[in-house]
Amino acid sequence: ISPRQYFIFIVLILIIAALSVFGIGFVGWNYIQLSLLIIPVSLGAFLDRYKMGIALALVMGLYTLMYEVFQNFIAINYMNFIFRNPIVAILPEVIGVAILSWVYSKLGIAYKWLRIVAAAFSGMAVYELCILLGAYVVGRPLFLYLLCMWLIISGLNRDI
Repeated sequence: ISPRQYFIFIVLILIIAALSVFGIGFVGWNYIQLSLLIIPVSLGAFLDRYKMGIALALVMGLYTLMYEVFQNFIAINYMNFIFRNPIVAILPEVIGVAILSWVYSKLGIAYKWLRIVAAAFSGMAVYELCILLGAYVVGRPLFLYLLCMWLIISGLNRDI
């Protein structure tokens, strides 16, 4: 690893930390939160293919995991338990960035901006699909429990 790569890596980690500490890393509406931390991770993946992107994705995933654990003490919502699982908090970031880097390196398009857009779209699509799949796998028992409780309550209300 060259000093230039090391410096860029540290700067991108500091950007992730600044977004996290100042509360602008997650933009939220009610119970849904959009993560802006993927932007420096994607930049690292574009600058230095797999190595820097995956390392930054691990940092972002660990931050997401810690954020949800500490958020459980501050303001509990029904999605906290899903992102406390490393399969949902860390693995989608790593897989998404790996796909992003792979598509960017293998795509033979002459226009660089089009390569970046295609790689970012494919990487983020895989990232979101992995999160949804992980949330389904981890959250399925709670969903079934809530469904059973709703059926029981709605059945009781109908008899009254």
